Amino acid sequence: MPVPLMRFILCVGLLMNVISGTRAQNTNDRLQALLRSHGARMVGDTDYLKGVDTLAPQLLNDDSLPQELSVYRQIAFQPSVPARFRVKYYNYLALHAAAKNRYGSAIYYARKSNEEAQRAGLQDVGQMRRDDLFAISVYYMDHDYPRAFAVYDSLRARIHGLAARVSVGKASLEDAYLAFSVLNQLAYIGSSARRTDLVQEAVAVSHDLLDSIRHHPGVCGKYLTFYRCLDHRIQFVRARDKGSAGDALSFLETAITEVGFSDFPAYNQPYYTFDLYQDAFDFFIKEGWRDSARRYLDLTRALRVGVVDNTPLKTTFLLDGSARLEALAGDYPSAYSNLRKAYDQQDSALNATTSDKDNNLYALAEAENTRAELVRREEDARRMEQANILLYFALAILLLLVLSGYFLLTSRSKQRMLRVRLGLARNFHDEIGPMLLYAGTLVKKEAEERPSPRMEELKGHLVHVMEAVRGITHDLKSNDLSTVGSLVREINTLLEKIRETTAIDFTLRQQGANRVLSHFQHTHLKKIISELISNSIRHSGCSLITVNFHVDSRHLSIQYADNGKGIESRQENKGIGLQNVKERIGLLNGTIQQHDQGPGYAIDLKIPLL
Repeated sequence: MPVPLMRFILCVGLLMNVISGTRAQNTNDRLQALLRSHGARMVGDTDYLKGVDTLAPQLLNDDSLPQELSVYRQIAFQPSVPARFRVKYYNYLALHAAAKNRYGSAIYYARKSNEEAQRAGLQDVGQMRRDDLFAISVYYMDHDYPRAFAVYDSLRARIHGLAARVSVGKASLEDAYLAFSVLNQLAYIGSSARRTDLVQEAVAVSHDLLDSIRHHPGVCGKYLTFYRCLDHRIQFVRARDKGSAGDALSFLETAITEVGFSDFPAYNQPYYTFDLYQDAFDFFIKEGWRDSARRYLDLTRALRVGVVDNTPLKTTFLLDGSARLEALAGDYPSAYSNLRKAYDQQDSALNATTSDKDNNLYALAEAENTRAELVRREEDARRMEQANILLYFALAILLLLVLSGYFLLTSRSKQRMLRVRLGLARNFHDEIGPMLLYAGTLVKKEAEERPSPRMEELKGHLVHVMEAVRGITHDLKSNDLSTVGSLVREINTLLEKIRETTAIDFTLRQQGANRVLSHFQHTHLKKIISELISNSIRHSGCSLITVNFHVDSRHLSIQYADNGKGIESRQENKGIGLQNVKERIGLLNGTIQQHDQGPGYAIDLKIPLL
């Protein structure tokens, strides 16, 4: 009985539609050259992936393939790269594992390929899966027929309904390929398990599916010759098991002819040729046609195409076939020698399969892939961290540039404003000042010659105007604006000195410290508060002075009080101190109000702000 594992190495490769031709001798060199070009930024990521896709199928039987795909994996698993490259990556690993007889690993990687394809929407969730085909192959190899049938049962509904989907153009090339491959397996496994019902089912479903593809080829018609060949193989198995040697031979010869057609998938030809030659040899040995059997044994020995050549499977078959022919010819010593070699070779192949099962290569492949995922994620995290550091550094540089530009512009603006203010100050001092001084001189002379109350009033107003002009000139020249807060600080300094020398304590409160005062306002307010403090020290006999500053939207209010003698008891009402305060408040266009609150003295001042 033929062992069909070798043809299942192709289950994934054919579906990729990228595998064709023979392996080039310099494939590794070309991959290395491609890698160097990518490292030198001469080839982009996508072009590198496409380049590897043209070369990797030629290395499916090489031990170097997983290492050669390491950079491919790093690029393919980046979020911005299309998912089809991740699917192909797992396809390559599945094919490589199958070629190396590591079927547990092949099943795992085929399953990962399906998961990636379904996650990306490249494959329907209910679509047949390639890892199921690998699983059936492994269970057949282990003679675990119940598990093989269980896998088929999970696919039965999809396979039976495929003919109807073909007729309406909803079947994929992958579904058709998998369906015929599974039915082909079902026929051989059913024959081995003596389940004629399953063999008959494989024949019936294969006929219906093939007829539907003939009438509605669509995308599935691309491999019509391949499907016919598998259908004839399935019919060969049924005819052979029924003892219909003539029909069996007809189906077998038709299949052998079809596998040689030019439209039969080129990469599949050596594997199916090898399987059909085994079928023919076994059939002719069973029928006692030794010459025909020897002919197909020689044809098998002459196969030199693909990875079929020099494989343990081929060697075992040739030794076993030679032993059977020699035994039929009566040459028992030679038959025994070749049979012993065949069993030794078969033990080696069986040991590889057993080792795969005992060591649970599925789990090992899963663990290896998990480690690779962790390494990839750590590398992604490291690259992300580096990118974040570079981003923070760039943002810091940008912030410094913005701040530098802001300070530069602010400095230049301040310089321009300062030049304008100095120009205005000079104009006030050099032009308006002399004119006011001249006007004051004229008024003074006129008042001396013709004195009158109005002239005295005019003289006083001129003095106030000149003082205001000096204040404005000072404000324009000064870089530091006066504020309520700066006034309070000066008053606080004065009160602290008084406390040190007189032991008179004080309470000072403020609200609206940032409100700007003109130099004129600041000067007169400072003199007013100083006058009030001086009066309290000289006349009140107080132990505590309280000053509150309050700013609203348009006014500054000052509440001054001490805990000394009341208003009526203080002589300063009759002196010039309060008169000076009233005059200065008048200059500031403010108001003044005194309070008789029993013991102590209180006065409220209020001036308008700009």
